Amino acid sequence: MNDFLKQVHWNNEIKDYLISLGIMLAGMGLLRLFRKTLLRILKRWAERTHTTLDDYLIMGLERFGIPILNFTIVYWALQYLQLSQQAQRWLRLAPRWLLLFSPYAFCFPLSGNCWNRMC
Repeated sequence: MNDFLKQVHWNNEIKDYLISLGIMLAGMGLLRLFRKTLLRILKRWAERTHTTLDDYLIMGLERFGIPILNFTIVYWALQYLQLSQQAQRWLRLAPRWLLLFSPYAFCFPLSGNCWNRMC
């Protein structure tokens, strides 16, 4: 078994791939638990308030915060592996693009909903 885990494929041992996969699975499991418990509590709290701002913030967290956290978990897990120069470059650029476009994706649906309510 030890020989199997020490086999090298694409500059990484199988053990490294398993550790990276474990990081992904554990992180996504914790995120799922967070989504089921904490978001449910926040939704109940938001339903009891009179304003709609908290509803929009929770909707934004569900629609954009959770996917960003999923991406972050995968990013951290891939950082454990030794990747090629090109793969490392793509992995460094991906969070920048995500951070660049996330505020726009978060704000446009919220502004559309607010605009529709005012008219």
